[in-house]
Amino acid sequence: MKIMRGLCVFALLALLGMQSLWAINRQSLVLATSSASSLSPLTVQEARKLFLGVPLDKSGEHPVPLLNISDPLIYEVFLQKVAFMSASTYESQMLSVVFRLGGKRPESFNDLKNLLDTLQQNPGTVTFLWEDQVKASQGLKSVNVLWQGSVE
Repeated sequence: MKIMRGLCVFALLALLGMQSLWAINRQSLVLATSSASSLSPLTVQEARKLFLGVPLDKSGEHPVPLLNISDPLIYEVFLQKVAFMSASTYESQMLSVVFRLGGKRPESFNDLKNLLDTLQQNPGTVTFLWEDQVKASQGLKSVNVLWQGSVE
């Protein structure tokens, strides 16, 4: 009986430890903008359309997407969990939408500091960042959570 109780306690502790590890790896991909922006929250579907080049009118505002390619992991998460497509398919779809609807291709940033500076200086621009990046950057705010999960 004592052995069974010991095994149950061990199993419970192991399970709690696994949950703690999962929580440590948990990330949130958010849509971020300048704190000076009055942009109302965008749904994941609106963000997806916006980053595909579809012009968007949200409560009289016209958000401008900035494509964050500064980190391969964040870009891959964006492609898989928000755009739901591969990089090559995303490029093709974006170009197709831009040509059909007359929209504008999102400006790409491969330097995070440059992206954050542009975002802060231009209210109405939006990009996707990790939530902890937004919290660590003064002058930015999160508009909406695009995805939450574990990143391996």
